[in-house]
Amino acid sequence: MKITKENMGDVFKSKKKDVAQAEKEGYIYLQNCFVDNSGFGDESEPAMTVAYFKRVIEGLVGEHKTIYTFITNAGQFQVNLGVYIKDKK
Repeated sequence: MKITKENMGDVFKSKKKDVAQAEKEGYIYLQNCFVDNSGFGDESEPAMTVAYFKRVIEGLVGEHKTIYTFITNAGQFQVNLGVYIKDKK
């Protein structure tokens, strides 16, 4: 999912994509975000709360202007979102 300043809320609509496939398609891995998708997470838990995750995404968009996010793994209450930039080659 392409994320810019104008559509940061769309990060929650990211689709599932394998890390290896994303890299084959020219995406460059930046980081993984382990996020509590239940909405009931606490700051003391290992998974990021939704509020903290939003701040992380805002920072990455501020730095890179455009990022891409894909769900790399999902459980019942947590999700791993891979954050990428596109190779400009």
